[in-house]
Amino acid sequence: MLATSLMLRARKLLATVRTTLTPLTTRRRPGSPVNAEPLHRELNRTARFWPAEEAPDGDDTLPALEYGGLLCFVYRDPETEEVQVSIDLDTVDPRLVSRDAPGEPVPMHITIQGETVFRTNADPVAAAPHQMLRLFDPTPTDSDHPQPADANHDNLVTALTALGTPHRQTGDSGGQYVVVDLPGSHVMHVHNPMDEAYGFDWDIVDGSAQQILTGTWWLGSAGTAHRIHSLLSALPR
Repeated sequence: MLATSLMLRARKLLATVRTTLTPLTTRRRPGSPVNAEPLHRELNRTARFWPAEEAPDGDDTLPALEYGGLLCFVYRDPETEEVQVSIDLDTVDPRLVSRDAPGEPVPMHITIQGETVFRTNADPVAAAPHQMLRLFDPTPTDSDHPQPADANHDNLVTALTALGTPHRQTGDSGGQYVVVDLPGSHVMHVHNPMDEAYGFDWDIVDGSAQQILTGTWWLGSAGTAHRIHSLLSALPR
């Protein structure tokens, strides 16, 4: 979400866009000639960039790309020092609205460096590899990140219970496992195959029991429990 001040700056641009939107998005109406150009070509050719404009009150508008009435703001937040990307659909062309998914009005596919980070109505686990890999990045065992000292099954169960994180337990010849149900029929298994200084191995399987992600956390029980809890909080249910 944009901060309040940033949202107001976005609204200033929206007010300007509304004054130019009609001639850009109503070139083709029902009954138009049969040689009307395809929608994607029309929208590609009428897309425009709105640079930031100075405002009398000092709150400049935010730079944005306008595409079919959709506004994609890209800017650097001065407080967090992060590059933020925000999409506003208030003035979107009705022809972009999905007829099959009213809860997701505009079918959308967002990638970073070629990897999908969001896709409308997509499997939330399979569609969020960057988010998951960030959460699952192994912690190196160096002087800044000492080896865990309490990594075992019972301590992990206790830590997950304290956090209120839904989980189950199972076991086989390989040992005891913590099982966590993820969206889209995915299941996560976490277990300690060695001693308390090792950490935890984990994997994620899909609904057909095919392994899609695996790795090791060089963390203690509390750190592992918090990472599992963070994963569940980040993924849509």
